[in-house]
Amino acid sequence: MAAAACGTAAAMAQGPTIIELDLLPSPGLRGGEPRAINADGSVVVGWSHAGASTISAVRWNAAGNVEALFDDGVRSLAFATNQDGRYAFGEFRTRDGQRAFRWSEGTGREDLGVDLPSRTRVAWDASADGRVAVGDGGTGTNAWWWREGEGMETLDMPGWDNTTAKAVSADGTIVVGSGWRPGVDEKTHPYRWTQAAGAEDLGVPEPWASAEIRATSDDAGVIIGELKDADGRSRTVYRWTEAGGYVELAVPDGLYDPFLFQLSDDGAIAVGEAVSLAAGSRRPIFWTEATGMVDLQAYLESTGVDLSGWDLIDASAISGDGTAIAGKGNFEDRGSAFLITGLRLPGSCRVDLNGDGMATVFDFLAFQNLFEAGDPRADFDADGALTILDFLAFRAAFDTGCA
Repeated sequence: MAAAACGTAAAMAQGPTIIELDLLPSPGLRGGEPRAINADGSVVVGWSHAGASTISAVRWNAAGNVEALFDDGVRSLAFATNQDGRYAFGEFRTRDGQRAFRWSEGTGREDLGVDLPSRTRVAWDASADGRVAVGDGGTGTNAWWWREGEGMETLDMPGWDNTTAKAVSADGTIVVGSGWRPGVDEKTHPYRWTQAAGAEDLGVPEPWASAEIRATSDDAGVIIGELKDADGRSRTVYRWTEAGGYVELAVPDGLYDPFLFQLSDDGAIAVGEAVSLAAGSRRPIFWTEATGMVDLQAYLESTGVDLSGWDLIDASAISGDGTAIAGKGNFEDRGSAFLITGLRLPGSCRVDLNGDGMATVFDFLAFQNLFEAGDPRADFDADGALTILDFLAFRAAFDTGCA
């Protein structure tokens, strides 16, 4: 399978293919940091930088177009996009502090609000339709959510302090993050929060001193993050599910110090990075129940994917459908960003909506129920609307089957 060094729609349509992302929106900028991909892998957001103080949020699409989101020289970072890639979310700097934004092509930058005490804001994640964003304000502040038409509000969490909000469910109703429980213990506890029920404390497994959250699945039923000891020097990564609670993810021989960035929408695939003992450098990793934790580059090359000229460093983003992964690497000895498209990793199956590991008639029934309920998980063509085209997209994916 051939590798490509250009961002084109043709490359998106092939089998597993690596694209060198041109995250260079203006002369002088070098290097890119992809941080989020939309549902089908056609939009990537992140940032480019020429130095410590010159950083610009950028957006790339499958036609190979790349743009800086702001043209006013303001330092900015993009951390999230919504399902169809219409919006980007992140933070930008002003004289008044660090502010959270939502960006769209038609509207440009929207400041998400200044109603909270802290001057610091970061938007980490957004709902599928882009109408809900969540974030926090750094040490000593608390988590917030922003709703289109409602503005920004601190999450109502009595008994919690110094909370973060790292992710939100696809429908925008469940926020996940972590925080302190003064009077309970000195650990950092993860939570799931809804406006109706408040914060559900997920606890901290022994003997760990903290459990922090990085990402969640569409329904907030799967969560990934890190478990740390009291001094923060020893850590492991975990996967939490409603059915099974915490499971520490085994790190294979030859890798250590893992870090997970993101999950696919169904929670079946996690991506991140770990240090290779043999290489003495960081490597991109992915995890599925079928494979365990695996070096992404080694796995792809073993299946025949041509990564000639590439030395991958991390896997920082995954598309909602699990078919595209982005990150950083070196291509022909120069630092660059990459997007691998056309993936079908073992153990993942987007059409397995009832979670039995197979594509069966029951998944058709599950899809119909999601569609009738207006659930974003039924938006199989990722256009932000539920139409007959989603039935056609689901049928095409179903015909491909599960790996």
